[in-house]
Amino acid sequence: MKLIRLSFLYFRSRPLHVALSMLLLMLGLSLMVSLLSINEQMKARLSANADGIGMVVSAKGSPLQAILCSVFQVEFPTGNIDLAEATAVSGHPLVKEAIPMAIGDSYQGYRLVGTNHAYPAHYNAELDEGKLWTQVMEVTLGSRVAEKLGITLGDELISDHGFAAGVEAHDEHAFTVVGILEPTYTVLDDLILTSVESFWVSHDQIHMPDNAPAVTTGLPKGDSLQITSLLIKYASPLAAVQLPRLININTNMMAASPAYESARLFERLGVGVDILQAFAVLVLVVAALSIFLSLFNALKERQYDLAMMRAMGATRGKVFLLVILESLWITLLGALLGLLLGHSLVGGMAYTNEAAERLGLSGTYWLGSTEVLLAALSITLGVVSAIYPAWKAYRMDISDTLAES
Repeated sequence: MKLIRLSFLYFRSRPLHVALSMLLLMLGLSLMVSLLSINEQMKARLSANADGIGMVVSAKGSPLQAILCSVFQVEFPTGNIDLAEATAVSGHPLVKEAIPMAIGDSYQGYRLVGTNHAYPAHYNAELDEGKLWTQVMEVTLGSRVAEKLGITLGDELISDHGFAAGVEAHDEHAFTVVGILEPTYTVLDDLILTSVESFWVSHDQIHMPDNAPAVTTGLPKGDSLQITSLLIKYASPLAAVQLPRLININTNMMAASPAYESARLFERLGVGVDILQAFAVLVLVVAALSIFLSLFNALKERQYDLAMMRAMGATRGKVFLLVILESLWITLLGALLGLLLGHSLVGGMAYTNEAAERLGLSGTYWLGSTEVLLAALSITLGVVSAIYPAWKAYRMDISDTLAES
């Protein structure tokens, strides 16, 4: 207990050096934790959004753009596809289910998506209020849309052409809110869902009364009409091999794999993450060097005190342990503060940045054993940096030190 009390006195004797060492360790660890947390949460969110969707059928163009648009709802469409061709694909024996997507409009920055009831069912969405749309010009809102915009059942919405708020509006066609979904923690939370027919009506491509029934399963019918894409669920593993090639070669459409394109996306993002993680490691190494220099310089100033301890009966081992304990307290407190700061950075980002909030980032996300390992490595790094100063204290000659003093 005396050694622990003595080790704490080091904080009082050199507060600036201790604070600097702790700050560097805290910054390095917090940067590492926040990067890993964001990376893991993004992977989990993207995986949840793409899970179960084997293929996206869209207009020819960039496969990654098609996936980002139709699955993750963060890009512009590559174009439109003919409803007749889409219907032919949906009826293929290797297709278990085809979910139509009509994308291109928004309301106050939130996307309006024309689809059917299979889309919210895919994400196991449940209603918080009201019902799913069943008639033309009815919409059901994702939970975050309703929360952020303060929309309630019965409200009317005028959609904008495009994805930016305040652009050309479809003033002559108003949507009526008939339902609000519970949070799904997927892309669904940020969408306004309606029928494909409602999407066509708002663009004056077809004319139907507002109370007309909408198609809620399968694809709607119509001549010379188009949709943005199809989300395909495979009927068998064989479909993943045959269908994309069949579509890409024999039709005017493009087949893109969410799994493959998501892997490509993370491969691109991974370069920047790796660079930042390398910088975080460098900060941790600098923190260890700072602890080493602080303890080594303190040792020179405290030689007389340590020699007096030895003269009063302290063993070499106790002196060695005292120096190690001083480093241990610095690294332990620095690691705990670093973990707290890392989670706070992610939480602050989600609170202040709308894009981060839509990604579902949370400061409470726990990395489990990874965080424990990072903290343990940081503490170990600090303790290792104290071994040489502790060894110098262990080898100190009492008589020579007292004589020089």
